[in-house]
Amino acid sequence: MPLLRTFHFTFTCETRGITGVILHGTGGKMMEELRHLLRNMKLLKDLKLNNLMLDDAEVEGLFEAIAYNCSDTLETMEILNFTKDPYPILDITLFNNIHTLRTSPQHLDDEVIIILASSSVSNLHIIQGRYTCNTDSVSDDAWRLVKQMAPYFRVTLEVRGHTKTPLILQPHAPVNRIVYDSPNLKFPHETAVWIVHYYHDTLEYFAQKRLPRTHGPRTFHDRGDAAFLMLARSCPKLHTLIISERISTATAILIAKSKPSLEKFIVRQNGLLKRCDGPKSDNSFSNAETKRISRSYETTSEEISKTFGKRWVPMSDKNFKKL
Repeated sequence: MPLLRTFHFTFTCETRGITGVILHGTGGKMMEELRHLLRNMKLLKDLKLNNLMLDDAEVEGLFEAIAYNCSDTLETMEILNFTKDPYPILDITLFNNIHTLRTSPQHLDDEVIIILASSSVSNLHIIQGRYTCNTDSVSDDAWRLVKQMAPYFRVTLEVRGHTKTPLILQPHAPVNRIVYDSPNLKFPHETAVWIVHYYHDTLEYFAQKRLPRTHGPRTFHDRGDAAFLMLARSCPKLHTLIISERISTATAILIAKSKPSLEKFIVRQNGLLKRCDGPKSDNSFSNAETKRISRSYETTSEEISKTFGKRWVPMSDKNFKKL
């Protein structure tokens, strides 16, 4: 297959039985055929192998089969839920020119991260979903060493699909992007505190990409307003903020005023509450002008447009789904 440049394989590893959901791996004959197929592929540039859910013993020889003809040609690789249990992908050393690696947190440990820092990989996407098994984060010492070894190494943290497991943070990693691509997860204040602590000097992009499954709470203390405000106020490099949760018009105004350099600020029209209900301890919410402007969607849009120097309006759910 000399003309093939891209190969994506995702195994549907879930069935439903009398006892509930049953997970299956790609072992046995299917694994033998997949290994044989990969060995005969030449000049691949983009490879995805997702949800194979192998036993550790079944991994042997698979990366060697991929590298047989593609060790120098592969540029992007996605390996998600490769095994049922935590399994560090040390065999990444077989590939010389990969610049973007997407993998699950259970496939990383301190040794793998150090190897990646000394390799051609410059973009690491750590992706978790419903099949991500319990695992520990990479140590902060390892991440600090990565920053010294590879100053341009960047990490994206992403949670996707129908999972309810909170985002796994990597302490002091060079994280520049955080993506919530799940309808089930909100952005809690405690997570925002740790994100600011770990990534305040590197975070550039934060996005919630799915419509929430429920309408969400209406009171300030139960919403994510304070968490989003903290990001805007504490992360100087932040240029993109996409919010699917409910926030108030006052919060949207204050985010814009605290971060007028935002290149992209997206809020759902159906998620924007016409109110100024922030805590009295935050003087910004007590400002008479903010209270007046936030009483109207029109004046809110006008104020944010004036702050950004360009037209701004909240986004419809129809357009939000296209992001």
